[in-house]
Amino acid sequence: MREGFSAYPGDGSNRWPAVHRPAAAPLFRPALESGGRAGSRWHWTGEDGIPVRDITEGIGRRPGLPVESVSHEQAADRFGRPASVQTQPGGPSSARAAAAVARLASTRAKQGKYEP
Repeated sequence: MREGFSAYPGDGSNRWPAVHRPAAAPLFRPALESGGRAGSRWHWTGEDGIPVRDITEGIGRRPGLPVESVSHEQAADRFGRPASVQTQPGGPSSARAAAAVARLASTRAKQGKYEP
């Protein structure tokens, strides 16, 4: 708000995943207990994310701020580390997450450790 506008990087089509942390915590425990390989990344989401532009428009709506696109470099200067996540192509996918959960559940079931 200090600059008088709400900004998003690039065209704003990159997606930001929404997850309620207390809901995600029980999903990470089995992943950690399974001893996944070093460097593994775990992400669970029920959606493929919300376009960053939509989030930015929501942020600007209440105080009546205009919404503007900024370059990825400007976003990095303005937002710091979160901008690096927002400007990456692709991002999390609920389909990939669901497949990973299914594989983990199958493995745990074979080990006799699965509890629905």
